[in-house]
Amino acid sequence: MVGVTGGYSLYRNASTEWLSIDAVDADGNLRDSSLGGNQYPITGTYDEATSALTFRAGGIDGRGEGNLFVSHYTGYPILDGDGNITVLAGTYTEFVIKLNPFGYVSELGGWYAIPGME
Repeated sequence: MVGVTGGYSLYRNASTEWLSIDAVDADGNLRDSSLGGNQYPITGTYDEATSALTFRAGGIDGRGEGNLFVSHYTGYPILDGDGNITVLAGTYTEFVIKLNPFGYVSELGGWYAIPGME
């Protein structure tokens, strides 16, 4: 089976962030992993039997607007002919609570992450 540990450039909705998956424990839990160059710790799992990857990030956005967000990602690795990861890809849902003016926004879209392109 394929391991997903490593660093990736994650692309979604006209933005790019660094995704770091430093370790996956024996139960498939992501350990010491983050999104946005260590700005947002992530929690999630990698199922080696199905290759399914799920993770979540959340916090206060980095744009200075003070918005609270949580993002949920699901996806799978896409392999080349030698069994190496060429890209991770899937869908995400993001929920944002805007503080000024107060409001709520949700977004659904696709994402992909290319290994080692920081």
